[in-house]
Amino acid sequence: MMPTISIIGCGWMGWPCARHLLAAGYTVKGTTTSADKLARIRQEGIQGFQLDLDTDELPDELLACDILFINFPPGRGAENLIPRYQKRIDKVIQAAKKSGLQKIIFASTTGVYKGSADQTMVTEDTPEDPARESAKAMYRAEQSLSAYTDQLTILRFAGLVGPGRKAAHFFAGKQNLPNPDNTVNLVHLTDCVQVVSRIIELDYFGQVYNVVADKHPTRKAYYTQLTQDAGLVPPTFSTASSSPDKTVSNAKIKQALDYTFAYPDPFSFPVE
Repeated sequence: MMPTISIIGCGWMGWPCARHLLAAGYTVKGTTTSADKLARIRQEGIQGFQLDLDTDELPDELLACDILFINFPPGRGAENLIPRYQKRIDKVIQAAKKSGLQKIIFASTTGVYKGSADQTMVTEDTPEDPARESAKAMYRAEQSLSAYTDQLTILRFAGLVGPGRKAAHFFAGKQNLPNPDNTVNLVHLTDCVQVVSRIIELDYFGQVYNVVADKHPTRKAYYTQLTQDAGLVPPTFSTASSSPDKTVSNAKIKQALDYTFAYPDPFSFPVE
């Protein structure tokens, strides 16, 4: 019998994952904070729950599953971001303990790696040293979940690209951007969905994987081309460096899952 998958956070990544897994024959449950989204989820044949982790307890039925995919970000700039996110994670862990659930996939970030002047290639063995508050929150969540179960798989996603994420518009016309020669670490939504599905298919738990495209163009080359392709004014770059460079390796996940990225080069990402 195929396992039942519960997804906490049927948002930008979770919703396509839920639909993909449902089409593959899995029983899928999912949460959203939106009543409108809840209706759409249920129309697709997904057992949906409206859930606000700041105020609601997790339904027992949601945790009646074989695999839990925790896929909600801490956000950016929110007040008390780290303790607020940790409180949500702790609530999920307590519910998992109650249900006896062990197999968990956690959507984390390559932001847990800081990078350095003398080591630009980072792997899953590189010591974590998150700089941003959101990355600090996710790394702390990784540690809490790891302490709960040894059947946790952490997927550290690079910068997410896909439908609705129009980086060209964000960078268009910007002036004197720093770090022109730093590399970009990006991954397309298609590969995110496929990797989650592959982890479940192969039953690979108890691992940490970086999820990032093969190629790493420079910021200047990539965002200049991106804006030009969109018919927008390209940004300009200074020679200033405000953060150390890092290039995130995906060698481990490619080998372990025998996975070939659908979009290995950010320059090949489809225009959404």
